[in-house]
Amino acid sequence: MNKYDYIKMLIQENNKPETQKLYADLIDCIDIALSQESISFEIDSSVGLNDLFQLIEDAAKKNSQHCVGPFEAAELIAQKLGASYRRPSRKFLNQTNGIVNLEDFL
Repeated sequence: MNKYDYIKMLIQENNKPETQKLYADLIDCIDIALSQESISFEIDSSVGLNDLFQLIEDAAKKNSQHCVGPFEAAELIAQKLGASYRRPSRKFLNQTNGIVNLEDFL
């Protein structure tokens, strides 16, 4: 299933009043996680909201602060769904803006 159909499916799946707001935020993180993939990116539709929430919850339990931020959640989700997602803060961290140090070639 492509990424837009997958997100539509998750929105329809999000119909329980007790988790609706929390899972709406989760869907936003899923959208961020898939944002760097093409429209035709295929996703296993058997992975649902409960699975992805459990993934984030487990990561938070391992963290000393007992929480996970939205961009870390997006990275976890992308990894689970087989997508590639790099935060802008990390994507540009090691770039040198085209500057080459000639000493590197000695």
